[in-house]
Amino acid sequence: MSRENVLDLLGGLMRGGVPDSGEDYITQLEDSIHMGDLTSANLTLFMRNVAQPCSQMLLYCEWQSKPVNCSNIFQLVPSNQGFCCVYNLQTIHLNRKRNRAVPLGQQPVKAYGEGVQMGLTVLLDAQIDDYALTSSFFRGFKVLIHHPEDQPDPSTKGFAVSPGDEVYVGVTASSIFSTEDVRLLAPTARNCRYNNENTLNYFSRYSQSNCLMERMAKTIARQCGCLPFYFLVGDEATAICRYKKKPCVQSAFHDFHKKDVHCPVNCNTTSYSADISRGQFPNGDFMSSRMARDINPNIISNESYLQNNVALLHVFFRDRSGIQYRRDVRYEWQDFVSAVGGLLGLGVGFSLLSLIEILYFCGLRSCLRRNRVFLAPAPVHPLNTVEFDVKKRHLRLHI
Repeated sequence: MSRENVLDLLGGLMRGGVPDSGEDYITQLEDSIHMGDLTSANLTLFMRNVAQPCSQMLLYCEWQSKPVNCSNIFQLVPSNQGFCCVYNLQTIHLNRKRNRAVPLGQQPVKAYGEGVQMGLTVLLDAQIDDYALTSSFFRGFKVLIHHPEDQPDPSTKGFAVSPGDEVYVGVTASSIFSTEDVRLLAPTARNCRYNNENTLNYFSRYSQSNCLMERMAKTIARQCGCLPFYFLVGDEATAICRYKKKPCVQSAFHDFHKKDVHCPVNCNTTSYSADISRGQFPNGDFMSSRMARDINPNIISNESYLQNNVALLHVFFRDRSGIQYRRDVRYEWQDFVSAVGGLLGLGVGFSLLSLIEILYFCGLRSCLRRNRVFLAPAPVHPLNTVEFDVKKRHLRLHI
């Protein structure tokens, strides 16, 4: 099988299947790479080996203006567009076991200030000459900023970084927190979930994106009996999809997006927005910088290679503070009663005492009238006459 056919099939694998003309080469591909059955986990290992290593992609790294070893802070993670070099990811949440504590070494690194000096700086090498197949149609990199607990999804999010550019990414954070009154409501009433209210099988903490990822994996596994290699969720016994499963996987994707999947938002969540600016890279001052001294001299000495392959990326918080929104209960039953009483009192002069009077006259008074006991009148006797002569002071009694 020719090199072009192999690359065509591998490109189809990255996009979820193979071209229609590639079905005849499936057996030859398995034999040519000496992998045997592609349904086992060695397919993931193969895709990892053919991807660009992070050690070659990341030439230089700085965190808060201090040089760091890129291999110590970045990790290679599969995604729906190939393998990505990810920074500050909590891999403990992307596993097949639940309720595991996050080790101290895998907790997110926090920035303690704003500006480029307090952020992350990375020098990227695209190695254009080694391009064989890509998931997009541009040269360079795709950068995605996401929550540390979410699996990367660069197919629907992210922005492009081209070689020969110096890119500044100013990140602004906004968060939503819910009060304790919201927690007292039933989950169906508040329509959100807290992190500890986890109903997921493959993630230790709940988030809407993780919920969607797990529901999608279950849909594909139920319809096709397998999962694409880049899914980090699923049972250990679930096989990796072969090329011939492409129609089934695509159909499962469409069916999933058509359904109304119940994945409520987080009650407490943080989101990020980016303000991106760029300029031409490099200029004359770069050659004398500390960054240039720590890079391979063969790369630095070739200015044409720098312009066609290398990009400089800065990611930092734009402001020291962010925007925080509060989710609270709008009306409790006490507030409702008070509001109704106030409106009635204002509009029709109605009050609680008026309600008591209405109840009394309509119900209680009628009841009392029906149950009243009437006493018989006392007999009337002729009045006795008593006369008193004032002058004679004599008392006469007539009976």
